[in-house]
Amino acid sequence: QKRNLQILDISIQNNPDDSHLLYHRAKTLLAVNNLDAAESDITKAISFIEHDSIMAPQVLNYGAVIAYRMQNYKNAIIRATKSYNFLPNQAFANFILAEVYFEIGIIEKALQHYISMLVAIQNPSVLAKISGDYYIKPSDLLFKLGKSCFLLNKFEDSKKFFKEGLIYEPNNPYCMLGIANAEYKLGNINIAKEFVDKIAKLFPRENKIKQIYNNFYELYKNHTNQKKSVSSHGKPLLTLSMIVKNEEKFLEDCLLSVADIVDEIIVVDTGSVDNTIEIAEKYGAKIFHFKWIDDFSAARNEGLKHSTGEWILYLDADERLIQGKENLRFLLSTLPENIGALICSIDSLHTKSDGSSEMHRGSYPRLFRNYGYPKICFLGKVHEQISQSIKALGKETLLSDLVIDHLGYNQSIDIIRKKAQRNYEMLMKQLKDDPTDGYIWFQLGQTLGHLKLPKQAEESIKFAIQCGNLSESIYSSASATLSQLSGNDKRFSEALHWAEEALKYSPDFLYALNLKAYSLLYLNRFEEAEIVFHKAISLHNNQNGIPKSGFDIKVPIDIIQKGLTMAIEKDNKLN
Repeated sequence: QKRNLQILDISIQNNPDDSHLLYHRAKTLLAVNNLDAAESDITKAISFIEHDSIMAPQVLNYGAVIAYRMQNYKNAIIRATKSYNFLPNQAFANFILAEVYFEIGIIEKALQHYISMLVAIQNPSVLAKISGDYYIKPSDLLFKLGKSCFLLNKFEDSKKFFKEGLIYEPNNPYCMLGIANAEYKLGNINIAKEFVDKIAKLFPRENKIKQIYNNFYELYKNHTNQKKSVSSHGKPLLTLSMIVKNEEKFLEDCLLSVADIVDEIIVVDTGSVDNTIEIAEKYGAKIFHFKWIDDFSAARNEGLKHSTGEWILYLDADERLIQGKENLRFLLSTLPENIGALICSIDSLHTKSDGSSEMHRGSYPRLFRNYGYPKICFLGKVHEQISQSIKALGKETLLSDLVIDHLGYNQSIDIIRKKAQRNYEMLMKQLKDDPTDGYIWFQLGQTLGHLKLPKQAEESIKFAIQCGNLSESIYSSASATLSQLSGNDKRFSEALHWAEEALKYSPDFLYALNLKAYSLLYLNRFEEAEIVFHKAISLHNNQNGIPKSGFDIKVPIDIIQKGLTMAIEKDNKLN
């Protein structure tokens, strides 16, 4: 490649506008992974190429590949589309478009182009052959077709493509695994088991295959257990209850995450005008319409009225159950009667005002026994809670290993701000009804923080504490927020006070521990800061499970280590 580049460099010096030479140097640079130089050459080649040239599709295709490798997906789509428009019956452009659309999650379009590629391979055009088309093994292409169908929940079509792949390559492990997954989703667990057994026999020394085999048998074992775990009262064991409005973007993935463990899906729609209802019905949901009255509890309670399961799990459309469901049904069917709810962890990636993100983890009772409405009901117009009902019934809550991924705060700043404005208006209405509820004042403070009103946020959270009715976990969260706000304003003595208050009830609260360490650092108490930073690093490395505070923030280890380094260096200078 090095010699080829030297020859091409000399030729291009003599012919700087030669699209053919620029194209070939771009391909060579792509091969050695010099993407910036390759992009520069291919851009020139595209600008110089004659649009009716037989080279045009290939130049555009390689331009698309270079853009794809640079993760410039928009440019990749533009170039590949131009090539496709020039020569529709070609494999290369269709393959690039399929791969790009698959990468960015537009699976329907990816599937369309994989199918077009298959047609192009089976019926190649003369022009495509002359210009030099792309080749992929039929079994690999059929696997991609099957995988796309699988992700679109077209399990029968998925199975068909995987089986066709085995015609070309009978022992292709990925096609066999694809069939196993499709059969599992279709409820044919024993057929799925046959394919997994076959893969394990064909590839006994492949570690990846061994891992797949072991994972499947865990699923198989748990599936068998779950089939045995039914309600002792003849009712459905588990109901999923949701409220939705225009959630076509998020809803399907939410339902997919729990479709194999819930017996009943109750969806309360508050005015959708998109495909939300159609998606819910696809999963057998019972749909109930409810006029929105600026009250989340009212809408959630409408769902409770129609829920018949012994247990109720409530999720929002932008949430997915990602951990802990394997033995859940067995657990629910064997829990003692005094347990009224399970505490779940909620992981939520928050977009910050500077465009970066930080992971928040909260803990809430999202799964509870169905004692019947109104004995069990939600309270609060916004940030609604079920906890008061559980407590009033004299029931206990139990920590669980269930983890829910929440996507709602990993969106544009504009969307986050609109949510905060909506919540602000609803919280103000709620405070008129209950002006001494500390939890509402705490949530108002958090909302004011999202609206970039730090002074008002601080006042609101201090008043929440003064109300004297916060739970220990929310008190810890409120104190940590006050520590952060004080530190941002360089009031480090106050920041230290509130960090220590946060740690009073939640000693393993990493976010508060890091705030304490930095407060000590900026107060020039370097030895004390070192001790706390070391404790924070140890906690970070062993952090797991549900936070004892209302929430925790996953503090990046490099931020803690940076603080420790600063404390050590400053302490050394003093000594």
